[in-house]
Amino acid sequence: MCSPDGSLLATASDDHTIRLWGVQGGTQEGLLTGHTDWVRGCAFSPDGTLLASASHDATIRLWRVSDRTQQAVLSGHGGPVTSCAFTPDGGLLATTSHDHTVRLWHVRDGTRAGILTGHDNRVWACAVSPDGNVLATTSDDHTIRLWNLRTGRVQGLLASPTRSLSCVFSPDGALLISANDDGRVRLWDLADQAERVVLPAVGGARRRFVS
Repeated sequence: MCSPDGSLLATASDDHTIRLWGVQGGTQEGLLTGHTDWVRGCAFSPDGTLLASASHDATIRLWRVSDRTQQAVLSGHGGPVTSCAFTPDGGLLATTSHDHTVRLWHVRDGTRAGILTGHDNRVWACAVSPDGNVLATTSDDHTIRLWNLRTGRVQGLLASPTRSLSCVFSPDGALLISANDDGRVRLWDLADQAERVVLPAVGGARRRFVS
């Protein structure tokens, strides 16, 4: 995950840490410790001041980038947390988990803003649309759900032939791209919620996009 100003790259690891790297020199510029299990994902806030991390220890942690200090521990998921994503205004953080739920958190104080239920298996990834109105989530139940962030209700359901392990919106919000465990990448047209393009499989499962 790259910082908004392009100066830092954050990487999450099975060694329970998050590392910050300088993009220009490629040197390590920070080591964030505190998680007690695998760290599965991380995300910078839109203004680059915070980094959120999601871990198999069932917590999400918020870190201040300037001095690399932990600011909050968000608890509530009943299983490993697999991904996190900020809304474009930086006010909310979305997280996904093996507990089949998606949770929304107020970034300012770390309190829970909502729980989205509907998936009936592990939820792997989430992405927020560029306009901040839609949250996409992927799951072992072979669906990608599109949630209206204003109402908390599902406004679209994409049926995937295999598990989608990660997803990302196109810059204009017209497409959703999913990475699947069959090694294929799928492009979904959100206007009619239909699969438009399938990129052929090369190698193993596609687990994450780099952004």
